[in-house]
Amino acid sequence: MSDCVLLGDRGYLSESIQLDLFQSENIKLETPKRMNQKNYKPQAYVFRKSTKRIETLFSQLLTSS
Repeated sequence: MSDCVLLGDRGYLSESIQLDLFQSENIKLETPKRMNQKNYKPQAYVFRKSTKRIETLFSQLLTSS
């Protein structure tokens, strides 16, 4: 993969990983910031909606197995 945007959860906050992905493959890792972090701003609606859909699907897959 290259030249794309990946959605990550709050666990992927490492700036060094984000920078490495962008420099090596031009991949932007979009992660929501926590409210208590510096430079906090809410994530765009389209990313919040997509993230919620993905997390719901994972939850359904885990409970059905």
